[in-house]
Amino acid sequence: MAWYAASVVVGYFFRSQRIDPVSVEENVVLIDAEDRETAMGSALKLGLNYAVDDPTLEIDGKPAVAQFIGIRKLVEICGPVNTTSDEPIHGAEISYFTYTVENRSDLDALMRGEAVRIRLDE
Repeated sequence: MAWYAASVVVGYFFRSQRIDPVSVEENVVLIDAEDRETAMGSALKLGLNYAVDDPTLEIDGKPAVAQFIGIRKLVEICGPVNTTSDEPIHGAEISYFTYTVENRSDLDALMRGEAVRIRLDE
């Protein structure tokens, strides 16, 4: 058995119309599976649970719906540096993102929580 981290992507849309921009939530969930294929199947099943038809769901006071978009990424968990364990223990790498920013100034702004343009490299 191995542990995987699955990035489950959910989109939130107004019920009355599907307009831009889309509010997106990416949830990283743990999966315990025998292999990558089985992990992906489990991740898809978990992802479908995020698509709920809740009549009380609202975005900015307007009725909305949550839609499961898909699994953006599935990675096998790596143990902490200098260990032999790949179990989810303190310090284990659950998931990662690789992206590019235009320059160091944008990187500094990103670290301050400011909005900057990035290119997702994965």
